[in-house]
This record gives sequence, structure tokens and C-alpha cells, in this order.
Amino acid sequence: MRAGRRTVTDPGSRMNGAKGGNSPLLRGMAADKLRHLYATVENGVTELDDILKDRVATLKTDRDRAKEALDRIKVLPKAHMFDAQAIDRFGTLMRENITSGPISVPQGLH
Repeated sequence: MRAGRRTVTDPGSRMNGAKGGNSPLLRGMAADKLRHLYATVENGVTELDDILKDRVATLKTDRDRAKEALDRIKVLPKAHMFDAQAIDRFGTLMRENITSGPISVPQGLH
């Protein structure tokens, strides 16, 4: 075993991180689309009709969801730190249990 500390991440954090890894990108994309829509209305390129109002509402919802996902990611617990001695003790205990521990047979296989 190497000396020093090793990092063990929470199993859910990796998955959440992967999902949330795109949150800043998605939030930025929604914000860019909203700016573009606002600019087209302000410049008189298009009028704010019901379809455009619905689209703006959808983009705002997407932006808000991305922001909420990013906020959840920021409060995830940090990775756990285990020293080499604790990892060695765990490995030893597991080897002992596997090689000389009790053997149980699942019900129905007797």
C-alpha cells in the first residue's frame, strides 16, 4: 500500500457530477437564447406573439433548472479521506472474512 492519503468519492457524487457537469453549459445556452430573443424583439425583427412568449417561458424554466442543478452540485459532500493504515486494516479484514469467515447458503439451495 502507498503511504499517504487516498480519496474515495461518494458513489452518488460521481453520477451527480456527471449530470451536473453540463449545468453551467446548459444555463449559458438558455441565457444566450433568451438574450437573442430579447434582442430580436427590441430591434423590431419580430413581435412578441404567444408562441414567442411560450418559448421565452420555456427558456427561463430551462435556465432556472440548470441554475438549481448547479446549486445542488455545489453543496454535495466532499470526498472522504482515508489514510493508508485504515485501507490496509480494511483489506486485511476483508481477506480474513473471505478466506476463513462463515459460509452461508441462501435459503432454497439446501
